[in-house]
Amino acid sequence: ITTSFSKPNFQKKIKEKLKNPKIELSNFEIENSPIIQSGGHYNTSITCDNDNHNLSSDVIICKANAKYLEYHGSIIRTFMIDATKDQQMKYKILYESFISLIDSLSEGKRLCDVYTAIKNEIIAKDSSLESHIPLSFGTGIGLELNDETYQISSTNTKVIHSGMVFNVVLSLEGLMKGNDGKFVYMLQIGDTVCVKANNYKEVYTGLISKQLR
Repeated sequence: ITTSFSKPNFQKKIKEKLKNPKIELSNFEIENSPIIQSGGHYNTSITCDNDNHNLSSDVIICKANAKYLEYHGSIIRTFMIDATKDQQMKYKILYESFISLIDSLSEGKRLCDVYTAIKNEIIAKDSSLESHIPLSFGTGIGLELNDETYQISSTNTKVIHSGMVFNVVLSLEGLMKGNDGKFVYMLQIGDTVCVKANNYKEVYTGLISKQLR
């Protein structure tokens, strides 16, 4: 059940963050409960359900979906507790490739070409990651949360136009911590991005940091 952002303290924090007096917070709705994943139990979908496992202090992925005036937005962030150097390096590759992915979403480009270029970029940085790259880097988003007609995949030949909005999601799946294979984890970043004229992109969820720190 969707609910409005009705708590005054929460509204105050959001207004301070957005710094936009024209935004009416009563028009916001939570699309579904935030999705929290950890402890080796991960799902790449932005609409999956939470499971019954206890939160684990290792690799935590948080996903949230909301609506404003019936238009959807989505955000995904990964938190690593006591990350190893290998995990930090893989996250750095994910982050840099995610920035490239957003930059690649330009008018006139085909979605399949964007996908292929970013996949090749990841492999060039670390060839061992090839088998961990998902088949999709996100979809269109708007009145639908997940418009697969505009999926960023290797087979989608649709052309990008100004005004299109994408739920851009980049993941590295099935990663292994250590050599014993006892802990398999995922890294994932997601933002809601609007493609505009002159190669300009507006990242609606960009105020929430995703850099390694």
